Amino acid sequence: MNNDASSEDIKSLDLLLSGIKAGIEHDLYSHRKARESYWNSISRLLLKIEAADISLRYGFMFPISEDGYSPLREIEERFSDIFCDEFFVEFAGKCRFYGSRPLSKKEFIKLRNFEGARLSTVLDASKVCMKIIVRLLTVESQVHDENNLKNLRRMLPPQKIAPVQFDFQSGRLVLLRTRNSFESDDYNNIASAKEAIVAQGERIQEYLKQSNCDRRLIETFSILQEQLTLDDNIIKLALTNITCDIMRSACEPELSESVNSMILSHTRSIEMFAAQFPDWRRFVEHAAIVSIDQADINRISEATNNLIKDLASRHDYVDPEIPNTFSQLNELLRAPSSAGKRAAFAVLRSIENLISKVFSLGADFFDQTAQKTVDGLSTAVSKAIIVGLLTAALGGAAQVTPVAAKINEMTWLKNAAELVQKQIDRMLME
Repeated sequence: MNNDASSEDIKSLDLLLSGIKAGIEHDLYSHRKARESYWNSISRLLLKIEAADISLRYGFMFPISEDGYSPLREIEERFSDIFCDEFFVEFAGKCRFYGSRPLSKKEFIKLRNFEGARLSTVLDASKVCMKIIVRLLTVESQVHDENNLKNLRRMLPPQKIAPVQFDFQSGRLVLLRTRNSFESDDYNNIASAKEAIVAQGERIQEYLKQSNCDRRLIETFSILQEQLTLDDNIIKLALTNITCDIMRSACEPELSESVNSMILSHTRSIEMFAAQFPDWRRFVEHAAIVSIDQADINRISEATNNLIKDLASRHDYVDPEIPNTFSQLNELLRAPSSAGKRAAFAVLRSIENLISKVFSLGADFFDQTAQKTVDGLSTAVSKAIIVGLLTAALGGAAQVTPVAAKINEMTWLKNAAELVQKQIDRMLME
């Protein structure tokens, strides 16, 4: 609100309000006897106008509130209230407009012919006041939106250590491929260990295919082997390893002692392998201090199921691998309590990464829309994609917020979701 045009509008509005007040007072006291029958009505009008002028003069010292209410909005409401008064409209149409103080010739001409509107009466001046107020509110709304976007960007954390992270490429939300990091001194040991574990896994996989054990164990083991070979996310690998070990335990009666021992040895080897990576160690430390109970795990599972359905329905701009990956992660929540808590934290972190990435995309799009610099896809298609992604992210945020509120590093979620929803509502109205 501090640009030159708005500053001039504020000065003009101040002069107009003062002139309206001076005109009413002059008419009132010049014809006091004739006005006695509606003295109280005019006095109330004067109080409202005085309150509006005070709000204008002193209100801009204070920032706009979180719900968008401002001194300028208060002035608009006061004036709208006055215009609803039939007595005021009739009286103001006959009441001469005065300057409230000695005016320079320039000020006098400006007020008497404000933007082509000749101000002869208080009603003329009041209509111009409303015109200025609407214009100032438009500017104020733009500034408020800009501040909201700045606040939103400050809130959004970078994507965190989790089974999955996300990217936006060619108009589609996709999984972000990352390579596992480790100490350079450990490279040879890790490479040798991986080679041995992969070879061991291939032998076990052949045994399982020839056995009559539960097909779910075979599928889980195949997924584990694939993730070990890809080497793209140590968190995902370690959690899948936990699931595989749980499945082994459940299928133990169906397995020969030798195959059961080989799978057990294999999962222990992967467990030790994962412990060499700093990301997995940090993840385990964070998961250990988070307070998540069974009710929270159930809530996360339900939220994930709903998110999977929502994302799958948006296959035009969401890679199918994303809902498929969330389905795999959600299976981890069936693990016993200690492993289930770790899995729940992993799923929650993954949802948080999704929301953070999508909200960041939304902030960029809102900013480009405001600056009229939307590029890449056409504005209509971009808007549909962004609104679709934001709707999915907001749905996920709403469902996990009760759990996220218990975790210090995730308390940003609720406030960010509220800001995004306001921006969407505003964009859809335009």
